[in-house]
Amino acid sequence: MPRLCASFLMIIMALVSVPAIGDPVTLEGEVIQPVLKVLSEKDCLVLAIAKARHDLFEMVGAEWAKNLSSKGSELTDEKRQAIYALARGLLHIQIMKKEKISCVRGSVLHIVAKVEYEREAIWEPLKRLNAWPTHLKRWQNSRKREEELLARLDQIEKQAFNEMKEKQTKQIIECLKAVVWNEKALRIWPEEPDWQAFGKALAFINKAIELDPTYYMLYLNRGDMFAAELEPERALCDYGQAIKLNPRCAGAYSMMAIIYAGWYDRADLACPAAIKACELGDCTAFNFLRALGDCTHP
Repeated sequence: MPRLCASFLMIIMALVSVPAIGDPVTLEGEVIQPVLKVLSEKDCLVLAIAKARHDLFEMVGAEWAKNLSSKGSELTDEKRQAIYALARGLLHIQIMKKEKISCVRGSVLHIVAKVEYEREAIWEPLKRLNAWPTHLKRWQNSRKREEELLARLDQIEKQAFNEMKEKQTKQIIECLKAVVWNEKALRIWPEEPDWQAFGKALAFINKAIELDPTYYMLYLNRGDMFAAELEPERALCDYGQAIKLNPRCAGAYSMMAIIYAGWYDRADLACPAAIKACELGDCTAFNFLRALGDCTHP
């Protein structure tokens, strides 16, 4: 155990069990995270667990991609990224060990995390999620957000300490917490289409927005929830906020167009929103309105 204190660098170790046919696949990751003086131990724990989560999900994605490649499937970068997101959407990370170790130079947190799954059992839900492009995209965005936050954290950790560094680190920690709450919502909705599940998912994503109020995708996700539950005014409000935070949010324009056309019969509002979405790369609403004869401008 003393050798764990030899360095304050975060390390990752993967332990992969090679299963027999029918046995579960087990991946483990170990993280050693310094307890920074400018942060609480609880915040340092959030960082360590976020790093362990991310790396384990990436390990699973890499294994799935490798298995598909070995079976002759040609994987584009887009398909590979989708596979990594599928792993995140289907599996749960278990934290097996959390301990604080005192060292001469301070303290470190020792985290051991594990993910386990059965190849045969995972196949059907994997195909179902893969065939659900909108929801898969939500998981891809969540993975991308976590990667961006961890990359920013890595850059900050390389800088000399100052008050701005402390503030930025704490802000990233809040955003990493939001990733977890958002994914809790995504695991429930729209997988469980009942009112009780919707209420729980809504509470989760509200918490995510509270922690990371400037991330536009959270408002897009919540807007989709409201739209599905026939609450168009609340959906439009969230789509508007998503666009305010990111004027290039094509999905928000597209859904606004569908709501204006379907709920309010306002082609005069729906068509411009659909055209804008199409210009940004999402022509779903435009093609729908064009088929109805409500929007003909390319």
